[in-house]
Amino acid sequence: MPPLPIPDWSPRQFFELAEIYSQRVAEAAPGFVATVAKWRPEDLIPGLSDIDTRIVAQEMSPEEWMALDQVISDVHLDLVRERPEWSRKLEHEPGYCLTPEEAFDPLLYQAEMAHWSFYYGDQEFIIQVREHMRGRPWELRDELHHLKRWLMFWGPYNREIDPPINVALPIEPKYALHSRAMHYFVPSLQAALSLVSRRTVHGKREALYRWLESFPQERVLNETAHMLEVHYGVAALEDREELFSYEDRCYAFLRRIAPQVLDVVTAVQLPKNGDIDQAMALLRAGMGALRVNPLSGVYNGLRGSRPRRARYWLYLKAPEHFATDWLIRNEVGFLQRNFTHYTWAAYAALRWGEPDLPLDELLARAQPNPLSREEAKLVAEMFAIAERTKESSMARQALQEAAECYADYYAVLDKIYRDARQRV
Repeated sequence: MPPLPIPDWSPRQFFELAEIYSQRVAEAAPGFVATVAKWRPEDLIPGLSDIDTRIVAQEMSPEEWMALDQVISDVHLDLVRERPEWSRKLEHEPGYCLTPEEAFDPLLYQAEMAHWSFYYGDQEFIIQVREHMRGRPWELRDELHHLKRWLMFWGPYNREIDPPINVALPIEPKYALHSRAMHYFVPSLQAALSLVSRRTVHGKREALYRWLESFPQERVLNETAHMLEVHYGVAALEDREELFSYEDRCYAFLRRIAPQVLDVVTAVQLPKNGDIDQAMALLRAGMGALRVNPLSGVYNGLRGSRPRRARYWLYLKAPEHFATDWLIRNEVGFLQRNFTHYTWAAYAALRWGEPDLPLDELLARAQPNPLSREEAKLVAEMFAIAERTKESSMARQALQEAAECYADYYAVLDKIYRDARQRV
């Protein structure tokens, strides 16, 4: 594999990438409305961050959504080939696609919209989103969104789940600090502050600096802010023991603020002033048992599937300089969870009140309405593909098979979503 070039350090490159990307998609896709991003530009570190975007488009038929998926696939692959230095930023296609109507639908409310950044597109839509989110009171769905993120990161840093992929070799050592700071510690701070203040904090750095206002002498907050300013040029970059000590300090501070988070939780009943670990275990169990708005569960599978096949083709057709083995294994995991089990469990919960139905019984009940026999067979085949081993060779084969039938599978997801909408 040829080495990746060292990227430009200017954050402006994220805007350049988003503008080029969006213009090419808009030119080939008549329904394009806007490109938005999950994070603020100042939270993206050149050379180390990928760009998490979402594409907004007008309402389309399943066939038209898959045509947009093909456009996204072509644009993304072209840019990966043209700009090897953008490989890290272009690690994956947009996370999902949605329509303006879905963005403002009260049944499909997305707390994430409160910290979207806008890169390109219809200015009127951008203004409407800002006004829509500004006028919303904090509610249970906001709390659940941030609690899920708090629980996702809770605990000591996991050294196995975030390897450096498509990072230029000369700066690869910095990724260890970047992962600990911006993929673990600071997102935890953002979730915690959003919960405590009962308002979604827009950015990661904003959360870090606001916690510093409350704890101005806290070492780990000050050193995290400093390492971001100097692009990780600190002692922990070279000293493994210091790196591990930084991990410990991060977790210690999260434990310090945990009582503030636990004190404001309303979604799950927790004991007051109890043991932190016990309370966190009760919170995790309680969140796992909650069944909130199964329509959103079906919709999440639908919106995430609109650009999913493009991601499969990226990993299957990527040029030699673009590493894919870990990404493919990870993507098969998403197929196993998000786009098969989670989506269909949500549909079963909404349709029959039984989220744990075995697949064969679920598909039997779904025939002949809304599914035909052929459609039910396709769903069973996708579940079988998703269950293949995560070993690299089998994962690649599974992704190839999924890509080849995903357009038809998306049409089935569209059908069950429309059926679900009629039942709420």
